[in-house]
Amino acid sequence: MDSTATSAHAGMARARRFRSRIEATGFDDARGSRGHVSLPVVARIVAFGLPITVPGLFTLTAGPLLAALLWPILTSRSRPGPRLLTPVGLAVYGCVASGGVLALLSGAPAAFRRVDQWNALGQAIVLVSFGLIVIAAFWCVEATGVRWTLAMFALGFAVNVGRVRVGQVENLWKYGLGLAVVVIVLVGIPRARIGLQVIACLVLAAFSALNDTRNITGVLVLAAAATAVSPFMQNRRASAMKFIVSVVGFASVAYGAFTAISWAIARGWFGEAIATRQEIQQRAFGALGGRTEYGAFFSMFLHKPMGYGLGVFPSMNDIEVGKEGLDRYARGAGGAYVDDYLFGGNIELHSIAADLWVQCGLVGLAVAVVAGLVIVAAMADFSASSVDVGPAVLVYVAGQALWDLAFSPLIANYSSFALAVAIALFLRRGRALAGPSPVT
Repeated sequence: MDSTATSAHAGMARARRFRSRIEATGFDDARGSRGHVSLPVVARIVAFGLPITVPGLFTLTAGPLLAALLWPILTSRSRPGPRLLTPVGLAVYGCVASGGVLALLSGAPAAFRRVDQWNALGQAIVLVSFGLIVIAAFWCVEATGVRWTLAMFALGFAVNVGRVRVGQVENLWKYGLGLAVVVIVLVGIPRARIGLQVIACLVLAAFSALNDTRNITGVLVLAAAATAVSPFMQNRRASAMKFIVSVVGFASVAYGAFTAISWAIARGWFGEAIATRQEIQQRAFGALGGRTEYGAFFSMFLHKPMGYGLGVFPSMNDIEVGKEGLDRYARGAGGAYVDDYLFGGNIELHSIAADLWVQCGLVGLAVAVVAGLVIVAAMADFSASSVDVGPAVLVYVAGQALWDLAFSPLIANYSSFALAVAIALFLRRGRALAGPSPVT
């Protein structure tokens, strides 16, 4: 008994010494001037690793592993980062618990659905990973600034695309490389160079259109318009009329730019293949603009609003309801994509929000809505935020996250979406710091 107690006391003493050394590295000092370890350097390394997938673990990135390793640092002092543990933890716990309960209900014999335990575990790990990446990314921004965090994350994202996608897809720009290059280019432009940011957005938008990546094109046009009017929105409290005029001007510029891009695509300026695809999608899909999966989401939500649960495979009735929705909203959509991807295993509706609803029910949908509102709130305040990057990259990251929330699958985009949520939370707290530029 005495030896056991002695060992326990010794272990507690070692833990206290380790925690003291962690805190002595200068966590309160963003530059790490008080300690031997430069926390900004550590934060940049962590940001680089957040989007890199771990070999053999499917889509699991190094983000949650790094967060677990750095947990004593992330929770060492009562800073804003540790205070996020409660809301983020509750959101993740609520999603996992709700998804588990729904899976038990969906797996009942009368439901005619099958629950795959390994798939359920994988989806739960993704949800937990999302929360850990939010916390880790928030700490990275706090320790090294928005500019360095975005630059290193984008660099890691590009490396991961090269490691995973090369040889699998022909259009690397469309499948990840474009996002990384856009962020790297925009974070390298000084905040005060508004004109240069606008030009960069438009050039990258045109290049994206040439590479059949219309979502990046659209978000970049939005970023260019927002950046163009940002000087007039910085003093909005001093003049309400000036702010209203700026908002109207932003809407007008954005609409004009979108119209011009659409007109150029339809005229074949960016290639006949892209023009033909846009014409077919607009004629067939109408307001959904090619994202047919929302037809299935609307029908399945009305059919079973509580959601399905983690790891649940759809019944034949669920598949029929989904296909009816696709046919109603997309007029004849179907084929191997629907049979093999959307309903071939887990229900996959190609949307972070829809996936959260499928897996976690109304709790997951509520988390998606709150995350979207946080990003929109930060996006609306981009010009007044005291950050170390220009408005173009902030609007682009926010706009791309909102696109992913609506139109991209959770399993492939949770790390980049978590980064956007972390930056949005940081901006809303008004604690951005002006870190050194990664581009000289």
